[in-house]
Amino acid sequence: MMWRDQLVQTSCGDIMSALAAQRPLFHSEADFQHAFAWEVQHCMPNAEVRLEYPWRQSDKSWYIDLWIRAPSDNIAVELKYKPQELAVTVNGESYGLKHHSAEDLARYDFVRDIRRLEKLVAAHDNTVGWGCFSQTIASTGTPLLQGIPSIRTSASARVES
Repeated sequence: MMWRDQLVQTSCGDIMSALAAQRPLFHSEADFQHAFAWEVQHCMPNAEVRLEYPWRQSDKSWYIDLWIRAPSDNIAVELKYKPQELAVTVNGESYGLKHHSAEDLARYDFVRDIRRLEKLVAAHDNTVGWGCFSQTIASTGTPLLQGIPSIRTSASARVES
């Protein structure tokens, strides 16, 4: 099945690598989510991609950042983007990023997202979950990246209970 082959051949890391080659920075988490969704659609043209997809389990409900649907498989995606303070122009585009403090809380929120992804994946056949926490880190003196932050990414994680 073509979609299953696409799913096996495409990973969250593949999407992030393709995205990083085009956009080393994002203005906000929403900008990151939109760009990620756009890249998914480019890499998986037969998939249906939805942002802020509602999901309910028993008496609880929440929104998945990104839901990728095909006839036989699904991918639920949670994305976090926490930049450091930075004012820079990259490829003619100006960025004025504000520092998001309380990294420990941001990481806790991400772990909570991963737990929700695991519940969703357990409840749906043929569904996988991707979690990506992206954070800008200002580069220091690297000639190729001078003045442009790198993106440190945790492409996948699993929380064991």
